[in-house]
Amino acid sequence: MTSAAELRILIVTNMYPAPGRPYFGVFVERQVEAARRRGIDVRVEVVAGDRGKADYLLARRRVRGAIRAFRPQLIHCHYGYTPLAAAFLGTPYIVTLCGDDLNGQSDGRGGITPKSRAGILVSQTFAATSRLVIVKSHGRKRHVVSNCAAD
Repeated sequence: MTSAAELRILIVTNMYPAPGRPYFGVFVERQVEAARRRGIDVRVEVVAGDRGKADYLLARRRVRGAIRAFRPQLIHCHYGYTPLAAAFLGTPYIVTLCGDDLNGQSDGRGGITPKSRAGILVSQTFAATSRLVIVKSHGRKRHVVSNCAAD
């Protein structure tokens, strides 16, 4: 069994505080800080954000480099698209689904946008191949595969 001091986790997220958005993804930052207080070695790789949506794919090179340099035992992806940058690179991953990646975005007429439908499909596909899925409520569990835990 690996002790906390030996555990290395790479966080891949599109939500993390930055000078222009100091509160964006603050809950991810708090999780990182809590893990570090417990002696877990955590590194963060921010994807998309200011770089734009294409970075979900372009970031694979950065994430691959981070994996080589850091050698994490686990990758924790925050948001349904972030596994595009991190999945299938030889390190197990888990994914936290945060909201519209699972629910979609309103089209203003009682439905969701076609783009969100595609996003939900991407999120569910990566959720199905992850080691664990974390959702923000028990009600959302029914929208994903069986390897799901409510946070």
